[in-house]
Amino acid sequence: MKTIKLAIIVLGLCVFTLVMSWFVVLNVYAYFIDDAPYVVGNAFFITEIIFTFLLYSLASFAVIKITKLPPFVAALPVGMTGLVVYYFEMGGLSCLGVCGPPLWYDLSSFFKHLPASILVSLIVLYQQKKQAQLHGYAHETSSFNYKRPMLVFTLIGAVLMLWGGLVFSNTSKNTQAVVLHSKSLNETRKALVYLPDEYDQNKKYDVLYTLDGQSFQSGILAAVTARLLAVTGFIPPIILVAIDGQGKRKRDFNLANAKTVDGRDLSGAASVYYRFLTNELIPKIDQSFSTTGQQLLSGHSFGGIFAAYAFIENPDTFDGYFAFSPSFNDNDKLVEMFKAALNEKVILNQFFYMNLGIEGGDMRASFKQAEIALRDESPAALKSKVSYWALPHALIMVPGFFDALYSYYQDKVR
Repeated sequence: MKTIKLAIIVLGLCVFTLVMSWFVVLNVYAYFIDDAPYVVGNAFFITEIIFTFLLYSLASFAVIKITKLPPFVAALPVGMTGLVVYYFEMGGLSCLGVCGPPLWYDLSSFFKHLPASILVSLIVLYQQKKQAQLHGYAHETSSFNYKRPMLVFTLIGAVLMLWGGLVFSNTSKNTQAVVLHSKSLNETRKALVYLPDEYDQNKKYDVLYTLDGQSFQSGILAAVTARLLAVTGFIPPIILVAIDGQGKRKRDFNLANAKTVDGRDLSGAASVYYRFLTNELIPKIDQSFSTTGQQLLSGHSFGGIFAAYAFIENPDTFDGYFAFSPSFNDNDKLVEMFKAALNEKVILNQFFYMNLGIEGGDMRASFKQAEIALRDESPAALKSKVSYWALPHALIMVPGFFDALYSYYQDKVR
């Protein structure tokens, strides 16, 4: 039993170290990202290597002291965890030096986890040997009193899991499917409508339309976010319409004759999808549910392009636009179109939200151009917010929906 308990403690510290290393890497990346991080020997790589090595060294020392196990037995699993996970992240040895970072960085990253554990183990063994020589006793092992903290964390974890499960189950149950044949697209399209708790046909609700609604982030997670914000009183209860992309996002969200900033063709039919959304889906939702007429649109990546395009086409269509990590670089004219809309379109009291994660290169450069335009060329009637998060591209909606919905409704209150 004691062996199992010690194994659980070691495993927990391994996982904690791994999560913390990701957190450190992402935040270091976010800090240095504007300085071309993929340059051999630059500040990003050196800083990230040093921080990761120190983190694994500290974790190795902590697991030795907490468990009182022999140093190598306690510390090696910490280093091995980082080593194995990095190996899988890289895609194997065949990826060394060819999957982005230079070869020397791949090699240093590949070997920086385990050496930290070995070095700390050797230092602790040397300290123990010196103590034994000075005081004439061998290193004593004693058990760590883990019971109380484990009990507290277990109870907290159980409560959070039960509450989270209740939130997810209630949200997913309170849904209705909408299916309609689109004349604009000449195909059948689907959407899932997440209704607020205690939905009342006699009350009216704002509507958030999320593109790529079939995904976890833009579907159930967005609905849960809206529900939590409503329960805590930060926003009113809203209806969320998660539009199924049906594998056609490249066609639906990109503009006709679009070319990327590096010259690749990325043409789509966003104008057709816009007609489907505004002339068919929105009227269907307004007819089927009790809505206020206040409506929001959110999209991620290609969907962020479409959110910007919808704003460019007619800012008055939606009251709020949420563009999560929009890939402005996928259309070399989109930023200029965005600037023109800010200067020429009639904008009443719309809200435009953008955020970006740890994307770099042309994507970040184009985003910054749009940010500058939003800051310097927006009319007074347009409210806006731009946020940066130390998160990968695929996870940027997690804080995005919280930030965008909260900011939109707080601005309305003011």
